[in-house]
Amino acid sequence: MIDLATDQIRKSLTIGTVSDAHWYDSDTMLIGTSDGFWGQLSLSEERLLADAGERVTRSFTPAEYSFYRIDPCPTLEEVRSG
Repeated sequence: MIDLATDQIRKSLTIGTVSDAHWYDSDTMLIGTSDGFWGQLSLSEERLLADAGERVTRSFTPAEYSFYRIDPCPTLEEVRSG
């Protein structure tokens, strides 16, 4: 885990399929697997929030509105925009 405020590594995990990790720029890491696949990981809070918003595929259900006491109930577009 990296502390984004200080850019210090707080915790490091060994993941069996990861073979390489390289900094692409100050906010992005490239992670390679042992079977040749590469992934991009952003450490930018703004980019992480934007990516998460793009992946939201539904709004809350009526049961979730009630359980989380959400009122008024946001539309899918409102949930995506944060």
